[in-house]
Amino acid sequence: MADAGTIPHVLLFPFPAQGHINGMFNLGELLSLAGLYVTFLNSDQIDRRLRRCTDLHARLGSRKNIRFRTISDGQPADHLRSVGQILELHASLKEKTKQLIREMQAGQVEGDNENWPRISCLIADGIMSFAIDVAGEFGIPSLLFRTSGAACFWVCLCVPKLVEAGELPFG
Repeated sequence: MADAGTIPHVLLFPFPAQGHINGMFNLGELLSLAGLYVTFLNSDQIDRRLRRCTDLHARLGSRKNIRFRTISDGQPADHLRSVGQILELHASLKEKTKQLIREMQAGQVEGDNENWPRISCLIADGIMSFAIDVAGEFGIPSLLFRTSGAACFWVCLCVPKLVEAGELPFG
């Protein structure tokens, strides 16, 4: 691998809920195969579940250009997560992300003894638009990545037209 300072470092940040993580890991794997440095940022709770139920860390963690970092979702470890708490989870992640990115950019994250370059791009889950603002504060280019399938995305694009045509009972 070339000098770490010349290779882009992408921070991938999926929303910590079912259906949002696999697509981001697939993207990360492709980016790593292209030679980029990739850091996956997950909630502590999702990371524990992935370690317990999948071989993801073993499969991807053996690569020298992939690493995993965690962020607290603001809930106690034994607290049951549910769909009804998505807004609470979103707000908590928004609050905690800025400090973590600041620490990562300064090389102050506990356990970061690797000689990795600073983050050069942030790719966040499509429902976490706050990540664009956080990245902007640090001068990091960013984009939102929709982790849902193409059919779901197509439906989302068609809903306004269906409402306008009176096909859906609201509007």
